Amino acid sequence: MTKQIAVYKRAEQRSAMFRLMLSLIVVQLANDDAVGASVRYQDFLQCGPGAGRAARPAGALTPPGARPERARTREPGFMNADEGKAAHTLLEAFESGEQARLTPIITKAPFIYLDNEIARTARQLKVAQAGAAGDDLR
Repeated sequence: MTKQIAVYKRAEQRSAMFRLMLSLIVVQLANDDAVGASVRYQDFLQCGPGAGRAARPAGALTPPGARPERARTREPGFMNADEGKAAHTLLEAFESGEQARLTPIITKAPFIYLDNEIARTARQLKVAQAGAAGDDLR
């Protein structure tokens, strides 16, 4: 999946790239790797507007007829994309240990637009209850 993300990034296919990023986070959570999913999320936040493009030197003038640099910032980075917001909410639900926070978001967009297997996996995610592991020790 990470190789495919790199391909989408080079091709500037942001929507496909963001769906794949969310998919990777879902897979890691399904494998009980909430820490790894959180690390991935932080890595994906670096895919902001203009990420991977050569930056214009400070003080450089825009050539006549060219669009100003700020026109590019309309493209959302992962943080501002629906997939990024969904990933953030998903990770918050796992950190808080509240299944009630998880259930409403995994049945809506953008989860329903993921590949069928990933969407099914997302619907089957279960948040570990806080203290559940310690109950066996009593």
